[in-house]
Amino acid sequence: MHHGIWYKASGKVVEVAPANRRNFTYEELSRFVGGYIETVQLTRGTMYCNEEGLLHGLPYNAKATAHANADKWWHGQAHLVGDVIFYTGNGKTKE
Repeated sequence: MHHGIWYKASGKVVEVAPANRRNFTYEELSRFVGGYIETVQLTRGTMYCNEEGLLHGLPYNAKATAHANADKWWHGQAHLVGDVIFYTGNGKTKE
């Protein structure tokens, strides 16, 4: 079974799993992040965040940002806001 890490903007970190035990659906990811999803591809997985998070003034997510910025593949500085899911599955979502 694949698991994800739910980085809540509040600072809480929760391990989560897809309902089908294989891949998160778009709808599941959308519920976790509270809107349309945007992907941030990292070396060892993918982060999913709210595409319109900055527009909606969602709070800064320090733990998710630190995770993204620690990734050797990521060039530059991430500034992630709102709730974020990190997933190491095959990166495919079911529509």
